[in-house]
Amino acid sequence: MKQPCGEKVGPILCGRPKFGRSSRWCYWHWLLAQPPGVQDEHCLRRIGALTRNRMHEGDQICSVCAWHVPIFYFGPGTRCRGCESRAKHSSHVRRVYGANGPTYEKMYQLQDGRCAVCGHRQKIKRLALDHNHQTGEKRGLLCQWCNDQVIGSLGTTPETQLRAARALVEYLERPPASGEWSAAIRDAAIPHPRASAYTDESPPPF
Repeated sequence: MKQPCGEKVGPILCGRPKFGRSSRWCYWHWLLAQPPGVQDEHCLRRIGALTRNRMHEGDQICSVCAWHVPIFYFGPGTRCRGCESRAKHSSHVRRVYGANGPTYEKMYQLQDGRCAVCGHRQKIKRLALDHNHQTGEKRGLLCQWCNDQVIGSLGTTPETQLRAARALVEYLERPPASGEWSAAIRDAAIPHPRASAYTDESPPPF
């Protein structure tokens, strides 16, 4: 039989059953050590659960997931820390992007919690809400790498991004060495971001 959680809650030990994935902590102490992405997933699992957990002395009921939550995992109001964090994130998304929480969560579930481009399940940070910088239209959720280094490096409009993507596909499928490469596709792509710094009178410094 597993020993109970040995983390201290004030002057006494926690004493709750250890969580299956952890040989050290109970479920709630394990959650405290997890990044936002993992805590979000477990919030949704608790909300969708058909049964609720057993109540321990001193527990409070979260007004969102309706689980019995120990005081050390409870937020400042009526929600547990995980549900409180999700609520604050939804408010941020709504304020910055004009999208509500359900919109983000619907895409999150549709994408199975993974980046829409590379499929990475980001844990440290929540997936970024990608959008059209001209129209504000929401497109999907991306990991930090794809949002900053892939989509973000191809330009700021769908037109320039698509042209650059087509040029990249052309290069990979029919590289110049194959003799089948088309310069027309490259020339139609977005200019290199530093290209405007050079002119015929001022050659690149190399």
